[in-house]
Amino acid sequence: MRERYQARAGSDIGNAMQVFQQQATEQLADHTENIQNINRSLRALPGVPDTYLQIVSDQNTRKGRIGEFHQLLHQWDYDRAAFRIASVAEQQEILRETVLRIGNLIQRLDQEPDWRREVTDVRNWLSFRTQQVYRHDDTPKPGTLLDSTGALSGGEQAKLTYTVLAAALTYQFNISADSRNAKSFRVYHGG
Repeated sequence: MRERYQARAGSDIGNAMQVFQQQATEQLADHTENIQNINRSLRALPGVPDTYLQIVSDQNTRKGRIGEFHQLLHQWDYDRAAFRIASVAEQQEILRETVLRIGNLIQRLDQEPDWRREVTDVRNWLSFRTQQVYRHDDTPKPGTLLDSTGALSGGEQAKLTYTVLAAALTYQFNISADSRNAKSFRVYHGG
């Protein structure tokens, strides 16, 4: 009876971890798709005639606290093929170790709320930069990849910020140059 309970508990917690991982993967894909949509809006914005701005996103899952969490998130699982050929006693040990690894991860998430908020927010799994791209062939313009706005003047920083914001808004409100609502989009600069 105890063995069946342990096997069931190991299976249930393993299934819950797989669901969590799948949801995180889907959220990451959603964010990546949103960046692609914003990039389409950026390309369509009028501005410099020969270039347009693009957001470059990279997965940030190999370093720092995010990398540590990502590694823990993938280390909990066990080798299914080895499990199938293992003896009942070995299977019980595999399940016990699996539950222990998952329990340690859950305990850390519970005890370190700042760490939990950072590492479970999938947006933190990405890093963002901007790049100017040539319109005629969609190749990156050399020397225009920015990972911070520190090298820009105040006016250049504002222009970059407003450009990305305008693209995000046009995407959010489904505004395109050929759509009915294209003329309804206006940016107010205050005065």
